[in-house]
Amino acid sequence: MSKADEIKKLKELLDSGALTNEEFQVEKNKILNKSSFTNNKKILMTALLITGIITTYLFLNNDNSQNTTEIINSQETNENYFPEDELIVDNLEKAKKATVKIITNNEIIGLDENFRSESNLVRGTGSGFIINDGEYIVTNYHVISGSREIRVFSDYWNKEIEAEIVSYSACDDLAIVKPKSKFNEDGDYYFEFSKSSPISGMKLLNTGFPLGTNEITYSEGVVTKERADGNTTWTSLDFAFEHDLGILPGSSGGPIFNDDFKIVGIAYAGNDFNQNFAIEGLYSNQQIEKIILSNKKPNSFGLNVEQVPNLGAYINSVDYDSIAYQIGLRGGEIITNFGSYSLEDELTLNSYCKVIRDSSEIDSPYVKWVDLEKLLFYESFLNEANFTENPLPVNMPRYTSIEIETFVKYTSFYWDEVKKQDYIVTYSGFPTNNQLSKLNELVDGYNRNSYIASYTLYKFGEHPSPPWYHFVFSMDPVDIIDACKFQLKEWYTIYPYNKFNLNGITEDNCEETITNTFEGYEAAGFEPSSLRWINAETVYEDSRGKYRVGTRKVIAIASETELEDIQNFSSKDVLEKCANNIIIRNTIQAFSGYFNKSGLRESGLIDNEKYKSWLGERYCNGDYSQNLTDFDWKIIQIDQDPRLLNYQVEYDYDGNPIIKDLDEYVDEFKILFGSEY
Repeated sequence: MSKADEIKKLKELLDSGALTNEEFQVEKNKILNKSSFTNNKKILMTALLITGIITTYLFLNNDNSQNTTEIINSQETNENYFPEDELIVDNLEKAKKATVKIITNNEIIGLDENFRSESNLVRGTGSGFIINDGEYIVTNYHVISGSREIRVFSDYWNKEIEAEIVSYSACDDLAIVKPKSKFNEDGDYYFEFSKSSPISGMKLLNTGFPLGTNEITYSEGVVTKERADGNTTWTSLDFAFEHDLGILPGSSGGPIFNDDFKIVGIAYAGNDFNQNFAIEGLYSNQQIEKIILSNKKPNSFGLNVEQVPNLGAYINSVDYDSIAYQIGLRGGEIITNFGSYSLEDELTLNSYCKVIRDSSEIDSPYVKWVDLEKLLFYESFLNEANFTENPLPVNMPRYTSIEIETFVKYTSFYWDEVKKQDYIVTYSGFPTNNQLSKLNELVDGYNRNSYIASYTLYKFGEHPSPPWYHFVFSMDPVDIIDACKFQLKEWYTIYPYNKFNLNGITEDNCEETITNTFEGYEAAGFEPSSLRWINAETVYEDSRGKYRVGTRKVIAIASETELEDIQNFSSKDVLEKCANNIIIRNTIQAFSGYFNKSGLRESGLIDNEKYKSWLGERYCNGDYSQNLTDFDWKIIQIDQDPRLLNYQVEYDYDGNPIIKDLDEYVDEFKILFGSEY
């Protein structure tokens, strides 16, 4: 391509808005400098050629031994010369060298049988091919979407290297990744795009890695239809073309080329009727040039979605730093309305992608979505003006006056922030079946009663993400110290994609921290039934390279055996009731904070039998000691209400809340929540 043609193409991108004027000038200068270098190289080569001719003429007059020496040196120079054009694919052997396997670890949000969202790490594979002098690799967006890690593998070189996402266009199902090193030190082989469109009957060739194997596969076929519907449930193209190549799962993103070994298509879809489709090469090349030259992602608002026919666009994942995440959309939810379209009536992503292509963060679309698990509906506009870390559903509850008064007067005003996210809860140690059953019951109860947060319990190490709350079932200080050290070690092993900084607790000071806590209990003159918790601040890197910060709580609870050693119980039944009471108390204090049980009990506020509850119970073997009542769960539901984050508590210079008359707070909260009576 000539210098004029390259600058003309840049001008078209400038006129279309894909490039800013500043970007246009930078890229133009690169072309001009490159061209000057090429011209200088030609002059230099000409000068060398003339010098060689003169030298050869002079050497002809010398003796034969000198002639022989010079010829040998010349041959050695030619053997080391590797022309750049030799790296362009023009035969099958080179095509295999320029085709790679894409290997990903993807975080995908799925739904269980109760429509509860759950995060899963899935290993995925696809195909791709090298372009642009070996600098970039092309594949399908659906191959790398939600990826935490990307690696590319060459069968020919038997080598696997790391790669990173450069950019992508979700609705075009195209992605560009950049390998962090070369397969071959002398340069990687690469494809060029054809300048013509495929026509019916044209012979097609394909290389790829179907079914995720490490052996490259070659197939031949023909174009069976020049123009086909390009709309699917995961992408939307104006058109595609149909072919009969042997495309299987794992082939997605692989090159489809003609007899001249120029790219005419990219494999991306098939169906149950043995029809296979490809993205046209000319169109792909135009989009790829825009992506690379502009260094910008075509607007997707950070959403990775898939259309569920006649239901809506299911969100597989959301980029943490995106507008969509900021206004409250999360993986596992379904977009029902987008722009002026109702996606409940759609079969493909056609309407969704129309809105994406016509919108920007300035002229942003309206979006309405639903949390299936909790049946809560949200609505907003996709721009920064609607940014919130606290999205409010449109169908929030109302509370009674006594519920609001109980919550306001008998909590500590130190509410933990409850955000719209999945809170992973784990346990380790030696819980009895009774203790584990009670912990399961409480976590499920919080999940049902929280309006925006989800809580799920796992055995430590069984979930791909680090926990927010971790329960250690042991009372022996030695066991707890071991569990703390075990956890610190295992977090690095089990969660290799996270970087942790456990604030205040390390392997070196863990023993000291725990021991001091127990000494404090002994100095206070009582035997501890549990260690409240250890706050551990974690800093970790998410799938897009962004650092996330959160405070985890490590809670230690005595096993029933150790409780029996601390205090002799009259019966096994009383022991289990006290064990349940302890688990309830620690779970509430971990998830919700402090409740003033003694104050509530002495207030007389809940003397009415209908308001009797665990919150007002005195002893662990009382009538309400081992179960939370409906009234208790209502108070906890207020604690989990996202509207609380909109209420600003005033603090003094020492960081203590400025407590006004509690009746004033009651009146304010009645307005905040909308008291029923």
